[in-house]
Amino acid sequence: MVPKLDNQLYIAYVETPLGSIKLTYNQTSVISLYFEKNTLDKHHKYIINQIFKDFEKQLSLYFKSKLKSFDLPVSPQGTDFQLTVWRALQQIPFGEVISYSHFAVRLGGKEKTRAVATAIANNPILILIPCHRVIGADGGLTGFSGGIERKKALLELERNRIDF
Repeated sequence: MVPKLDNQLYIAYVETPLGSIKLTYNQTSVISLYFEKNTLDKHHKYIINQIFKDFEKQLSLYFKSKLKSFDLPVSPQGTDFQLTVWRALQQIPFGEVISYSHFAVRLGGKEKTRAVATAIANNPILILIPCHRVIGADGGLTGFSGGIERKKALLELERNRIDF
């Protein structure tokens, strides 16, 4: 008999310098990561497994400008196209930005800009899948589910990092 994997999902709220983050994870990977507006009165079940420990440690180092890339397994749920876009987002180097249209060209053509932007807007794992690194063609900050001020703060954090 094959042992059954634990598919139980856990939710934890982790405080960051930019506010509370809602982490959904299981025994093997991060499933979603969002900024929360209000965590009061929210009941959640979480365990401190290796995924949670690694997430907390790496996120802390990231916000201290001591981590340039995350080494955490992620399992976003989406369409094949969304998954392609989200994998490509992970290839944008730390501290760099790219416009939506240039990013769409990388994925097959400028005519895909709207579809690519929609997939980016639906990114379920903020920060780890760095959608904040995609900006408007004019250099403006647009479209971040965590809020434009948080997007700005993340980009500033990455630009002002300590080289190590």
